[in-house]
Amino acid sequence: RRFDIWAKTGLGKGFEFELKYSYPTAGVISIKYQFFEKIVASAFKFGFGYMKGTRIGYTTDYVYDFYGTLFVEKNLISGIKFLYAPKVIYSIHYRDRQEHSDRPPRNISHIGHCFSFALGQKIVFLPEINWLWGKNANTNYMVNQFGIGVNLEID
Repeated sequence: RRFDIWAKTGLGKGFEFELKYSYPTAGVISIKYQFFEKIVASAFKFGFGYMKGTRIGYTTDYVYDFYGTLFVEKNLISGIKFLYAPKVIYSIHYRDRQEHSDRPPRNISHIGHCFSFALGQKIVFLPEINWLWGKNANTNYMVNQFGIGVNLEID
């Protein structure tokens, strides 16, 4: 992915709907529920994602992700929040049936963590670091990612 754009809206007390497009060929639909707001804010998000990608050898994968994420957010000082988000992802990788490949579809389970800060009020900068562990075809792997997001709140 090179660029994400998303929108979210409230669906009632504690519920949020999110739609995200990731350039060039991925998207996510999710529902988030805020269940605690005392010392730390806590929420759970369940989502479904889709991605199409062509790999070496021109095998096209269609990836369907189902994930659950727990969010724990703490206000540190005015305009600065700390966020921790452990997650579990279950991926189903189908290959393009029009291409000649004998590789069977794969199912992969991942676990991961995200640490982030939210810096700002109406315009929020979100530097974050992610780790994701999984096993694919008897190979253990770890993915490290760093990103910077910008949120603009529109009333």
